[in-house]
Amino acid sequence: MYAYATFVDAGGAARIGWAWFFFRSYYSFVWKQGIPLLLVSTVPAYTCVWYMMGVTIYSAATA
Repeated sequence: MYAYATFVDAGGAARIGWAWFFFRSYYSFVWKQGIPLLLVSTVPAYTCVWYMMGVTIYSAATA
């Protein structure tokens, strides 16, 4: 998130960081429910992480 904020957009990093926090906030509740519902928390959270990482690497490589 820090690299995304530094090289891409600080406001975008804050928004994506809050989205990640939201998705991870109910992880402990869906952990008890099992695999199908657990993916509702983990997949979007990891998508936030991979998106920021990918855009940061692309931005640094093309700069």
